[in-house]
Amino acid sequence: MKSHLLCFLLLCFSSLSVAQSLDEQIKAKQTQIADLQLTLNPQVAPLLVTSNLRIWTSGNILALVGNQYNSQANKTVHYHETLQEGQLINSNGGGLGCGYYAELHDASGDITVPVVSATYQPDGSVLLQTSFQANVRGQVAAHMKGPAGPCSILHPWPTCDCPIGGGFGTSALATAIKGASISAIAKLSGDSASWLHYDLGQLSPPSMEVTISFSLEHVGDVGVVAPINLPQSSLAHGDAPNVFQGQGEIKIGAPVNFSKQFAVSVIPTAVVSDAQGYSVKASADISWHNK
Repeated sequence: MKSHLLCFLLLCFSSLSVAQSLDEQIKAKQTQIADLQLTLNPQVAPLLVTSNLRIWTSGNILALVGNQYNSQANKTVHYHETLQEGQLINSNGGGLGCGYYAELHDASGDITVPVVSATYQPDGSVLLQTSFQANVRGQVAAHMKGPAGPCSILHPWPTCDCPIGGGFGTSALATAIKGASISAIAKLSGDSASWLHYDLGQLSPPSMEVTISFSLEHVGDVGVVAPINLPQSSLAHGDAPNVFQGQGEIKIGAPVNFSKQFAVSVIPTAVVSDAQGYSVKASADISWHNK
């Protein structure tokens, strides 16, 4: 009898000890959760004011992306033409009668972009800065058309009917080497249709000069300075894909004994773009329906 009583008491004490241990573990976890909530509350509270969802891109992320690119070893793009259609220039008529045309064949080149950087501006736009080194080459075939054909009242000299045939031409190796720094402005905006519109333009400098060298037989190399105007209007624009909404399905059981489809829609309600980054406040709606 005494042994049974002793076993019973040991079992009770053991159960009590286990219960106390579990209670202490639960209290410890609750304390950790409470401490974590105190840490997160100041950061989460702004996200819960008059919005279901906030998307924020810090200005620091641009520096991180730039650093990742700048640390890469190979930053050269090679281009080689495999198909040529049409003419670079075609002059129909003029003082020589039927004009001339020029074609570019077997064009190739290497363009190196060693460094890129991007920074938010006070107005919320993004300043993109880079430099490049380009080495381009190709075979240029030029042809001076033959003299004009018969003239008439409708086609007086020097724009007489063309051509009666003939002419002369030449082919030369053309090369161009150019290095420069360049910048562009990316403007960011949003509305109820998209959380991010982007528009890239305003290249600087607005123009640059490139010296094209022609290798002519019996003459040598001839350099021609060609001014190139850089576009100031929009180079690229579009909308970022809305990855925050879509459709899905929840399935429970194996085999499935419950399934429910849902659709998530996100509608931007306000956009803030400044020197600190880009943020969007949006409302989110989830609708459920049976399959």
